Amino acid sequence: MARRTSWLALALVAALCCAAASAAPVYDNFAAALDAQASGGYMYAKRLMDALDLRKKYSDPSTVATMLVPSDAAFAALAKDAGVTADELLAKVQTNKALKGLLSNALAYNTIPGRAIGAFQFTQGEKVVTAQAGKALTAARSADGVFLSGDLNKAGTPAKIVDANIRTKAGVAHGVNAVLLPFNLPKLGPKSL
Repeated sequence: MARRTSWLALALVAALCCAAASAAPVYDNFAAALDAQASGGYMYAKRLMDALDLRKKYSDPSTVATMLVPSDAAFAALAKDAGVTADELLAKVQTNKALKGLLSNALAYNTIPGRAIGAFQFTQGEKVVTAQAGKALTAARSADGVFLSGDLNKAGTPAKIVDANIRTKAGVAHGVNAVLLPFNLPKLGPKSL
């Protein structure tokens, strides 16, 4: 009887694990994933995608990529470093072609094309080539999580994956706590850019 009970318990645990794993949604594409995640702390990423006119590009369900999506707090910190609020930064994108180009390059730097990499598939010291002119990010793993760093991200502080494995039909997105930049974002006060 004890043997039968243990097999039954094991089968129940396996069924619950499978049900929990299948509960995570798989979005049609990256635009749909950003739309769904916006209210969970990624509103500025969604608004930036729209401000940069990238909705059509990120609506392709066959896009194989890994996207690192900055949280609202990360985007606000980037804007603050540039001397504006997050809302002011997005407004400037609408009217400033140079800034639009810079942030398009930044978004490409946070995209790893051709690979859907789960958060825990990154290996220690792995270099992953981004969509921004072949620039690479470096992965690091520790007991604190998975981190990615680039050339110039905020004083060399790596971006930590804080929301892992947001799946699309062909790719994966990870929420990160910093915006990775391949350049220094200029100050954007009233008389700049």
